[in-house]
Amino acid sequence: MLFKISIYFQPFLLISSLLIIAPAVQAQTRSIEPLNRHFINIAPEDSVNVAFLKISTELSDSLKIIRYYDLSNRIIKKETIGFNSEGGYREKTVQEYDSLGDLVSLHIQNLENQLSITTYYFDGKQVAQSIYEGNGNYRVIRNGENSPQQLEKNNFTPQLNASKEEWGKFFNRNFKVNGMRIKEDFQYALIAVLIDENGNRKEIEVANPHQVEDYFEQKALELILKWGDNYLPALDPFGNPIEKWLYIPLQFIR
Repeated sequence: MLFKISIYFQPFLLISSLLIIAPAVQAQTRSIEPLNRHFINIAPEDSVNVAFLKISTELSDSLKIIRYYDLSNRIIKKETIGFNSEGGYREKTVQEYDSLGDLVSLHIQNLENQLSITTYYFDGKQVAQSIYEGNGNYRVIRNGENSPQQLEKNNFTPQLNASKEEWGKFFNRNFKVNGMRIKEDFQYALIAVLIDENGNRKEIEVANPHQVEDYFEQKALELILKWGDNYLPALDPFGNPIEKWLYIPLQFIR
């Protein structure tokens, strides 16, 4: 049994009002951007790493639709950002599709408080839901379970196999950078780690390389490599471990 939205998640509707009103509005402005396989903007000259195209349409001052297509022109993801008039808050919905165009997940997020609900689908039917309740707390239920689990991590994505305190100690002990070698006052590296179904690291790279100075990129990669294979795999909507990317943000502020 999946969540009764009216009981567990009052601020959200199962079908967002944005999904209903967005197609009826006349488009105003449009932009197209190439992305890499991590859905990150790439450098204009980097044609080798193009994996997706991002098409953004500004329908009004308060409504925006973003569609993501693969290189075979199949829609992979659609985001709608606007104002939920019934709830009185800004809202984002994200619909993800498989290669056949079937809906695999619907994510609805209240942009005022970051609370969200994600519903997962298989063969056109709901099979799991994950609710983010704030303060790092998740409520998750999958088909066949009688009641939701209260979790401190979202097990639909891979995780570091450590508590926040353990990761903090590791980070403070091992992440040392020489500020004199960093030119800009701010650096942000998003480290992408592909975790297999056994919790082992298969690949590692910087997801946003053209946005990061080489020195900081190197130090960020060194830190995550030093972490080893201490990960928990993602679970699919049926509770089975699967291979999936984990994204670890690291930053420097002068």
